[in-house]
Amino acid sequence: KEGQDEARKGLPFSLTSSISWRVFGLMAQNDRKYTDTAASFIRASKFDLENLSLLRDLAFVQAHTRDYSGLLQTRKTLILKRPQNLLWVAGYAVALHLNGLNSQVPDIVNAYLDAMEEDPKNPSATRHQRGEMAMFKVRCLEEDQEHAKVIEALDSMRDIIVDLIGFQEV
Repeated sequence: KEGQDEARKGLPFSLTSSISWRVFGLMAQNDRKYTDTAASFIRASKFDLENLSLLRDLAFVQAHTRDYSGLLQTRKTLILKRPQNLLWVAGYAVALHLNGLNSQVPDIVNAYLDAMEEDPKNPSATRHQRGEMAMFKVRCLEEDQEHAKVIEALDSMRDIIVDLIGFQEV
């Protein structure tokens, strides 16, 4: 409590410091004030545009507070800065889905599947990840009433889909 009071007193002296705003956001997050957390992280990101850890934390808070348009923007920024991070690509696909932009999801999922390499240490985990992303693509097509594309996607990805029950349900 005492540390929070001191941080609040010091914030006016460093309004352009991304670290101050991030600490303030972390304190708000600790108090479960997620709207304040997001606002602080957004301010911090304005002063430190290259801090990917901050943007990742902001994306989590935006998802938690259901700020899907902000989440989409943050996820897009993350993959533009580091497109080789497949988890961020998957997060961007989910953000598109949450914003109702299902028509854009298949292209992102295809890029994800093309870029994903099999992990020689754990090939079954890679296979499951690929299968789940393939099913996500199918579900988005299904939500958009693209039935012909659903059948085409299921036929072309039959070998990588591990969830046979989900496959048969579609």
